[in-house]
Amino acid sequence: MALLDVLEYEGGNDILVYRAPQTDFNTHSTLVVRESQEAIFFRDGKMLDIFGPGRYVLHTGNIPLLSKLINLPSGGVSPFQCEVYFVNRALALNHKWGTSSQARVYDHTYDLILTIGANGTMGIRIADPRKVLLSIVGTEPQLTAEQCLEYFRENISMKVKEYIAQAMRQPDMDFMVLDTQLTEFSQKVKELLNEEFADVGVEIYNFLINNIHVPEEQYEAVMVMQQKRHYQRQKEFDMRGDLQLQMLKSQGDRATLKVDAEGEAERRKIQAVTDAEIANMQIDLDARRVERMGDAAAHARQVQGYNWADEQQADVAKTYAASGTPQNNPASFLAQAPMAMAFGDMLRDNIEPVMTPNYSNPGINFGNGFGVGQAQTSPFAMPEVPGAMDGVEPLADPATPAPETSDPLQPRQPAQTPPAPEPTCPMCGTKVSMTAKFCPMCGTKIQQEPVVCQCGHIFAANEKFCPECGSPKAK
Repeated sequence: MALLDVLEYEGGNDILVYRAPQTDFNTHSTLVVRESQEAIFFRDGKMLDIFGPGRYVLHTGNIPLLSKLINLPSGGVSPFQCEVYFVNRALALNHKWGTSSQARVYDHTYDLILTIGANGTMGIRIADPRKVLLSIVGTEPQLTAEQCLEYFRENISMKVKEYIAQAMRQPDMDFMVLDTQLTEFSQKVKELLNEEFADVGVEIYNFLINNIHVPEEQYEAVMVMQQKRHYQRQKEFDMRGDLQLQMLKSQGDRATLKVDAEGEAERRKIQAVTDAEIANMQIDLDARRVERMGDAAAHARQVQGYNWADEQQADVAKTYAASGTPQNNPASFLAQAPMAMAFGDMLRDNIEPVMTPNYSNPGINFGNGFGVGQAQTSPFAMPEVPGAMDGVEPLADPATPAPETSDPLQPRQPAQTPPAPEPTCPMCGTKVSMTAKFCPMCGTKIQQEPVVCQCGHIFAANEKFCPECGSPKAK
């Protein structure tokens, strides 16, 4: 066989390991190693010298192991025989893979047993040429990427199915979400495969799971379960929405009732305050009206030349004058006139403390009152008639104590009436001042003009019957 002068790689790009067909060389032969390649010399099944990328002229200096093995002489041209393997260390990409069978897994979400398969692409490269030549190539003339993957196809299928089955054991994992985790699955499976590929000198550069699938009938079953699950979730959502809506409506109704109640209470409060203010204003108006009427009456009396005491004494005199007795018995009239005058004076003495100054002045025309035997200064006073009182005994006043003397000719002193009781409120019974017009506790109007009994007793505000004679109090 002719000796080869130039030795170089003559295989295709998809070949990982290529063995040169020539085996006879000499020490002046040229070796050409391209980028991403290595050339390895074998002799008698032993791996000897290794050459990286470059152009080499073979001689005993750069093939020391081979020269030592075959005892090549130095200098000159020496023929020798050996095997040369070219190892391609470039990446072999986009090689397809797929599981040879489907894994049976249990889906917790849909309560189904599924048979799952997967496929994808991967790329490999030779990481350790010595391990590849010793463990895979052997005596084969070449090794392609497909042949290399064929050695590991079952391992790839087993690792992928094992990892997917482990992932599906998680309670929150279901078949419909597996595609969302393909990147994570690919990285995990690549790490598992590289542990085995490293023993033979091969490295997985990239590993991609492109699809995880189930048979069509199982996929339809999953879709039916998914629709049922979606319907159930929608039903639960609607129920929760209705319940929440009812709760919100109930809260709104309660809030509305609360606002209405608070508004009604506030309205009643304002109405009560308003009514009280109106009542107080009406009381003030009534009091002012009565006061103005009293002032007008007092002013009219002053203009006409008399006061309230004169008016009361004149009324008493008119009452006695209107009696029919004087017509038939003038002596009786003359006998009763001093008593009438004394009664008017007693009435003034009892009423004066509770009246305002406008009504408490002494009589202008009737004087300060008079009794039997007193000076008569009023122009309306009855003149003395000699002998008119002879033999006539004055009428005894049941409310007036008996005189100290039994002399019938001794003039009677005016009756000493007890002081008027302190006025009280007819509504709540609170004691009020003599000049008060309204109760300071409840606002009830206080009657200023006293009510006088027919016996001469002045009724207190809380008295309904006369304590002297038992007569009812005039309304």
